[in-house]
Amino acid sequence: MELLQIIKKILQFFGLLEKDEILYAKEKGKEGEKNVASVFQDSNIKYLSNLYLPHYYGYTEIDLLLITRVGLFITEVKNYNNCIVVGNEEDEKWVVQYSSGKTYDMYNPLKQNENHIKTLLNYLDEKSKRYLYSLIVFSDRAILKVPVRKKGVYLIN
Repeated sequence: MELLQIIKKILQFFGLLEKDEILYAKEKGKEGEKNVASVFQDSNIKYLSNLYLPHYYGYTEIDLLLITRVGLFITEVKNYNNCIVVGNEEDEKWVVQYSSGKTYDMYNPLKQNENHIKTLLNYLDEKSKRYLYSLIVFSDRAILKVPVRKKGVYLIN
């Protein structure tokens, strides 16, 4: 192993440099957000991407805020591929199952988006709540096994 690789591994070990898996996940996330945003570029729907809002623990990031005639769609994008996502609305964690047999837990994106909406409401009139919708978008290459019944919450590929 060359010297630069050794230094990189040491810095990652001590948390001074992000691990390759984390960098890869961030790249895939940004790629998914760009793909979803591109759908709206030639439409009458306006949007803001990567909207950072101050929150009590720092900042929260809304991937896409779609501005439509019916209201605001607070959008969380998940660029997961070749997997099955299993969970329920109230679960804290969902399970991501890959064909290789590996499984991973992910924080429930419905809850994640609920927090985004609560933070956004700090900047809006309380009456605005009825015009806010939660939209979770997974890639077309993820199979979703998550029943959603809450009004104003949408989980799609």
